[in-house]
Amino acid sequence: MKNEDFLSLTDQERTAKFKAVLNTRSQGGLTGDEIQEILHVLPTDRQYEILIYHKTDEFSMKIAQMKGAKKRLILGDDFQGFRNKAGKLVCDVPSQAVAVAVWKNASLEERSQLHILIPPERCRKEQECL
Repeated sequence: MKNEDFLSLTDQERTAKFKAVLNTRSQGGLTGDEIQEILHVLPTDRQYEILIYHKTDEFSMKIAQMKGAKKRLILGDDFQGFRNKAGKLVCDVPSQAVAVAVWKNASLEERSQLHILIPPERCRKEQECL
């Protein structure tokens, strides 16, 4: 759906669409409470590119690569990503889902992304999480 079409929807319609997309993209890996928390925190007047991760290293690396971007922890306890003495990215993420919103101005438009880490133990058999 194009941004103009999305913005022409009512707030209630945008929220319903966002909720459906979160559920679909996460393949049921987010709980209803987690989806509600995301919907409660994020504004529905913009579209987000939703990126799902099941590996903490990959999640942490992607977040760290977003230099110059605004980042906000949306879901989960304090996420800590840092580099150790060898320069390797190390992260400490609890066994719950974590979501970080990232806003970055690229060219003349703002990109909005939602990075979501779903713990591998929540994966169903048919999903490839590991």
